[in-house]
Amino acid sequence: MTMGIGEKVFSRFGPSEISGSQLSYYQDRLSGLYASISSHEITGQYLSARNVSFLGNGLAKHRKVGAFNLNPIDLCRLFMVFNNACAYEYTKTWSRRYGQRKSLEAPLGVYVISSVRGLTTKDVRVGIFKASPFDLFGKSLYMDHLKFDENFSRRLIGTVAISLSLLTAFRVGIKSVRLFAAGGYDRFRHAQPKSGYWGYKVCPRLGFDAPLFREEMRGRKFKGCKKVSDVVRQDPDLWDEFGFERMMEFDMRPDSHSWNTLIAYLHSKNF
Repeated sequence: MTMGIGEKVFSRFGPSEISGSQLSYYQDRLSGLYASISSHEITGQYLSARNVSFLGNGLAKHRKVGAFNLNPIDLCRLFMVFNNACAYEYTKTWSRRYGQRKSLEAPLGVYVISSVRGLTTKDVRVGIFKASPFDLFGKSLYMDHLKFDENFSRRLIGTVAISLSLLTAFRVGIKSVRLFAAGGYDRFRHAQPKSGYWGYKVCPRLGFDAPLFREEMRGRKFKGCKKVSDVVRQDPDLWDEFGFERMMEFDMRPDSHSWNTLIAYLHSKNF
């Protein structure tokens, strides 16, 4: 069904809504993908807002997190709250780190923290934050932590969860999505750390990107490359072997490299 520009296509009552080119892009390129993922058995089993406890109660018809007023489905998919999860809201108002290390910490903001015993290890933490002083309403999303139990880590659950979060973020007007993609080749110790994190390798496949470090650009391995996406485009195996953790961002603008990468990857997984 085709909707007019003025019609609402999502459950949000905040400071802005997508319209114009953003709405057209969603209808043309993303709505079908969202419907396909939503109908997948993994989504029904893990991300359908079933049996979720929020602060000890069931999910309300709408819940406001930051400037966003979301229905249960959008709330759970945006913040990756899985079925049978116990969740709560936490406002981060100060940082434990200083100087350069502060940039590696989750930004100040409002976070939804959840967990499902046997599915996730530790907590899933996703929040709303202000990416800049000009981000008056806090329209940026930070994926702070997501790690599955080893029995689930090789399945498509992570791909489905992150993709639905990104698609929902676009629909509700999120302008920026960031995360710290952990793991990879430790360029100082010249070894693969045994962290069990594979974000550095997985996130570029889902459209996240970041600049290379200066020493990486000067080295032989990534010669001629300026971004992670440049390395992956030239030789994905090279990045898998020698890539290293860093902050990454998903470009939420319509028809960006991030969206084109995610769409192509999901199509390769038959979505």
